[in-house]
Amino acid sequence: MCAAKAYIVHMPVKLLDAPKAERFVARVTRADKRIFQQAAALEGHSMATFVIHHAREAAEQILARRNTIRLNAEDSSRFVEALLAPPRPPNARMKRALKLYRETVVSDVNVKQAHASLACNTRATSRMDKTSRRSLSRTKPNSA
Repeated sequence: MCAAKAYIVHMPVKLLDAPKAERFVARVTRADKRIFQQAAALEGHSMATFVIHHAREAAEQILARRNTIRLNAEDSSRFVEALLAPPRPPNARMKRALKLYRETVVSDVNVKQAHASLACNTRATSRMDKTSRRSLSRTKPNSA
C-alpha cells in the first residue's frame, strides 16, 4: 500500500433523536441577536436551532482539524517506515523508567500478574490443606 494514499477520516456521528436534557445559555449583543435571527429566517429555522446547528458544525470542524494529521508523501513514507521498523532495544534510561513505572504504577497487567501469583499460592495452599486433612483423618483421636 502506498503511504501517500493511506488515510483515516473521522466521521462524527450525529444522534438526531437524542433527548435534549442539557441547557445552554449565552448573552449576546443586540447586533449579534439580530444577525442570528436574520440568518435563521433565511434558512427557515428558529434562532436556537440555527445557532446550535452552526455552533456544532464549527466545533466538529475544529475537532477534525485537531485530530487529523496531514502529511505530504515524503513524511507519510517516513511515518509508515517508522511504524513498520522493528523496535530498537531499550537503552539504560528506558530500562530505569520501566522499572520505576512497574514499582509505582498499578496497571491491569500488574493486577493480573498479582492475581495469577495469588491463584498459584492459593492452589498450593489448598493442596496442602487437602493433604493435611487426609493425614489428620488417618490418625485416630486420642482417647482420654
